Amino acid sequence: MPAIGFALTMLFVSVQSANAQWNPSPSPSPNTNIYYNAGNVGIGTTSPVDKFEVVGGIHTTGSAAASKAGDFIMDQFNDGGRFISLGPIGAAIRGKIDFVISKSDSNSALTPLAIDTSGSVGIGTTSPSTFGAFAVRTFVSISGVNTSASFSDAANSTLDIRHSSGLADVSAQGSALTFSAGSAERIRILSDGNVGIGTTDPAGYKLNVNGTINSNSTITANNIVAKYQDVAEWVPSSEQLSAGTVVVLDSTKSNQVTSSTTSYDTRVAGVVSAQPGIALREKSDTKVLVATTGRVKVKVDASKGAIHIGDLLVTSDIPGVAMKSEPVNLGSVQLHRPGTLIGKALEPLEKGKGEILVLLSLQ
Repeated sequence: MPAIGFALTMLFVSVQSANAQWNPSPSPSPNTNIYYNAGNVGIGTTSPVDKFEVVGGIHTTGSAAASKAGDFIMDQFNDGGRFISLGPIGAAIRGKIDFVISKSDSNSALTPLAIDTSGSVGIGTTSPSTFGAFAVRTFVSISGVNTSASFSDAANSTLDIRHSSGLADVSAQGSALTFSAGSAERIRILSDGNVGIGTTDPAGYKLNVNGTINSNSTITANNIVAKYQDVAEWVPSSEQLSAGTVVVLDSTKSNQVTSSTTSYDTRVAGVVSAQPGIALREKSDTKVLVATTGRVKVKVDASKGAIHIGDLLVTSDIPGVAMKSEPVNLGSVQLHRPGTLIGKALEPLEKGKGEILVLLSLQ
């Protein structure tokens, strides 16, 4: 005959308080395994304050789902009343998920982390999609021996720092703040405020740029210090002229220059500069840089007379080459021909051809 077994349980009901307590047999007296109190169910507690309350750990091998709005709350009231709320807030389960933390009660709860239905994540904001896929509305700190932040995208990636009052701060506590692109450092800001672009050592300059600077607007400065010593202008020319070439106005074309070919030419306009300290007008393949003031290297010929420091120079009959000016005697007065002078020699040339430094002073 097969054996028949029974697992007995005991249900205790308090008529006075309308409470019920479920206990396994053969417990001689009620305990607190499962407790029902005024519509609330408690496990491990005799005084559940919510619809379902568990004191102790919960283990599940399945999944949990809800079809109505509500929270999942984990609390520890004996430690300052802290609790964490996870779940869809204020709507069906299709709503966003908020992580709520409080130090006292739900009336003062904060929402430090929120995930909405678009996949946007917010820290310090309950509306992350307003600011982008990932929004932080509070202080962010990343610390460690070697820390980094990476922003990547198949086509484009950006770092956008904003402040509602128009002020945004990026700071570094170390010796420098650096910005890199294409695996190379591009900008460096030192702790003293000096900025380097294209250089890792901007020391001594508030802005140190290694490369060409282009501005489409006005640059205002109290003082300009240039490495090179002349001022030049981009002037149209039908010829490709090398640096040091003496040029004159082209009589056949308006606003153009050409290489000098005649001695004592009053059309003299300047000298082609290799790298002026200041260049005016816009660069073009059909233009040459013509220096009109400052110090510049000039092609000279000393075959008609040695050139000494301080000698005045004029055009020669050799294309693009200057020579020493010979004064004319006018009433026992030695005069140089007006309108022909290029400038004064700053270096000597005893014979032959060469290049010397000249102080330009067209007159």
